[in-house]
Amino acid sequence: MRRILSVIFLVGLYWLNKFKKLNKTLSMRQKEFINLNDKVIDSEKLYKSIFDASPDAIVMFDINYRILIASKSANEVLGFEGDCLVGENILQFFVDKESKRIEKNIRRVFNENNIGTTNYRGKKNNNSTIYEVNSRAIKDENGNSINLVSIIRDVTQKVILEEVLEAREKQYKELAKELERKNISLSERVSIDNLTGIKNRYYFDERIKEEVDLAKRQKVSFSLLLFDLDHFKLVNDNFGHDIGDKVLKRVTDAVSKIIRSYDIFARWGGEEFVVLMPNTTEAEAVLAAEKIRKAVEDIIHPDIEKITISIGIAIWEVDDDVDQIFVKADKALYTAKNQGRNRVIVYKKS
Repeated sequence: MRRILSVIFLVGLYWLNKFKKLNKTLSMRQKEFINLNDKVIDSEKLYKSIFDASPDAIVMFDINYRILIASKSANEVLGFEGDCLVGENILQFFVDKESKRIEKNIRRVFNENNIGTTNYRGKKNNNSTIYEVNSRAIKDENGNSINLVSIIRDVTQKVILEEVLEAREKQYKELAKELERKNISLSERVSIDNLTGIKNRYYFDERIKEEVDLAKRQKVSFSLLLFDLDHFKLVNDNFGHDIGDKVLKRVTDAVSKIIRSYDIFARWGGEEFVVLMPNTTEAEAVLAAEKIRKAVEDIIHPDIEKITISIGIAIWEVDDDVDQIFVKADKALYTAKNQGRNRVIVYKKS
């Protein structure tokens, strides 16, 4: 009997210790659960405060577009006049023509495709509101998408402002292009002789300065041809200025076909013209001048007899400035006139 009691005592003592340990474990687990529950509550409070503090509408809805949770600002952003958005269909706040696009994008998000921020037109303010929507899928413990949360922002004023700025930018670009066209046109008008269509004296004055500077820097020469129409005053006096203008135009057309594309041909004034020939030797200048003289002589004028020209040539030298090379060309032209006209003379030092 004593042995039986001893066994019973020992068994009871064993289970008492087991129960104490189990009770201690349960007590610890209970504390952990309480702490975890407190953290969950704190976390819920934090998320709720963030949820409610957002000025944008934050809504969570299921695959059937039924709203499950909505932030405080959602009513105002979406223009909902009821008390609670929960249970409402999210699609009702967008214009009907957006429904198919929204449904397609929702399915894409549920299928874990990030479509980014998308704009939709809403029904608020007579269908004039524009919403910016950014959505993410919410998954269950198995990783399956079950709900969707969207942040909806009213960007109507932003979009309107962007459209206004875009329209103004377009206008500014068009104005800038128009101004550029007008500047080019004005520049052309300033540099073109109205009668003949070739360059005028203003343009030539600027270009020959550049050519002199270039020649000095690069140690290369250029030739200047100065010519005028022989006895042209008689044409104007006997046949009138209209016929004289036609003669000038025919002469410039003929010369323009002979000179090189980079030569500069300009009307110097009245019946006097200049040709600047960059990087040209004396022999090359004389050859070109003879071609010009012959081409002008061969022009057939219906109203008058043939017209000839006299040409003076000056070859730029290192010490020459603009005035000096013109003086040389003018002296050569004067010599050509004195020697009987319709000829080419190169300036030579006395």
